[in-house]
Amino acid sequence: MADVSNQGNATPKQRSNRRGNSRSNTRPNGGANDNRIDRPPVSRGRRREEKTPFSNPEIDLKITLETQEGIRLFTRHFNPVSQALFNIMINTTRIERMGIRGAAAEAKKAIDKVIDVPVREINICIEMLTKMLEEENEIEVAEVKYTNPREFETKTRTPEATKVLRMFSSYDKAITLLDKGYLNAMAPADEVEDTKFRLTSSIQNLSATIQQLSKNAIAQLEEKGLSISREGSGIPAVVQTVSDAETTDVELEIQSNPTVVLEAEQQDKPE
Repeated sequence: MADVSNQGNATPKQRSNRRGNSRSNTRPNGGANDNRIDRPPVSRGRRREEKTPFSNPEIDLKITLETQEGIRLFTRHFNPVSQALFNIMINTTRIERMGIRGAAAEAKKAIDKVIDVPVREINICIEMLTKMLEEENEIEVAEVKYTNPREFETKTRTPEATKVLRMFSSYDKAITLLDKGYLNAMAPADEVEDTKFRLTSSIQNLSATIQQLSKNAIAQLEEKGLSISREGSGIPAVVQTVSDAETTDVELEIQSNPTVVLEAEQQDKPE
């Protein structure tokens, strides 16, 4: 019997069937198996392209804010400031790796100076108001309460963000003392509003300055053509956030209004 595996002795039909059965496994010229068709190609650089998530240290913190001013200012400014602080830390480290020594230390010095301004103003205000209220002997000073205080849970990854969080707590305390003096008829309304405006503006300036420092670090990296650290890049996402419902820039429907607690009854401040 003839050996049909011999290409020279096979009939045209046998040769056609053989080519049809092996077309997916052989080259057109009948050579060795073509692995590029049997399985997808493997990129030698694929393993290097995969990024391993960072494991960054962080702490969980809680903050309770009573005043409407404190709640509004915190929800509008804490997230942008804490994200900017984290990005400054990452980007200034990259700048130093480029050979620019002292970039991280210089940025930290600038940040500390910016934070110190509102912190000092708030502490002075608290000290003066506390002294005024404690020295009042002619009338009984009623305590101030708020209708809708709120508690926030957040995480921080930089010591500066922790300082900023404590600053917001102190700011809220200063506002409570101002409301206490006003509702007890111990502080004129215009002076109370002026003080609130000054403290609020100081924190707003802090927020704008720190975010500008973050942009400056980004611009410095972009000049060198290096990758930058911002939302959506390869670095880990910033996690200093409160819930979505608490990070809105619109007016909150539920206001936290101050009231003084009297012995006879508690009466809410009219809207």
